[in-house]
Amino acid sequence: MKILALMGSPRTDGTTRYIVDQLLEGAKAAGAETRIYNLNELSFKGCQGCRKCKEQDSCDLQDDLTPIYAEILQSDLLVVASPIYMAYVTGQTKLLLDRFYAFKDANQVSRVPAGKKSVLVLTQGYSDVNAYENMIKSVSSLISRFGFEVVETMVVGGVYKPADPAAQDAAVRASHLGRLLVDKHVN
Repeated sequence: MKILALMGSPRTDGTTRYIVDQLLEGAKAAGAETRIYNLNELSFKGCQGCRKCKEQDSCDLQDDLTPIYAEILQSDLLVVASPIYMAYVTGQTKLLLDRFYAFKDANQVSRVPAGKKSVLVLTQGYSDVNAYENMIKSVSSLISRFGFEVVETMVVGGVYKPADPAAQDAAVRASHLGRLLVDKHVN
């Protein structure tokens, strides 16, 4: 099983990364191949609305996201992770989601092979994990519309740093989730 994680946090040592690392470690322990990209370290633009992806099989922009499109399509599971900033995913994550537009053809049919799964991991300082429920449903729905089955949405509230008790608890759950996702895929 191949798992690709796309990290929308600008902090490479923050809580979101910590939790995703634990998810990937659990998956690796169960036999998965994993890879992670920090979107903040890539140089890429948001969708330009040129619609060239409707005339050809891919996005026309040539930047750091270009080769990652193929990895997304080759993975069995896509992890999209972001802290919640200003009641939404980070700008880096929003740019990524906008570029998913290239996964639809001119008839708005997904180019994503059937059976692709996705996990959404969101962290927030606010302890009420239901506070941004509408935004979370919207992001999950958007990922689904591009052809990925969102099999899990993990929202972790009340966290500012990896040492926070809620982050520690979430890390254990994430590791277990990583193993479980691989086991389900294999069996």
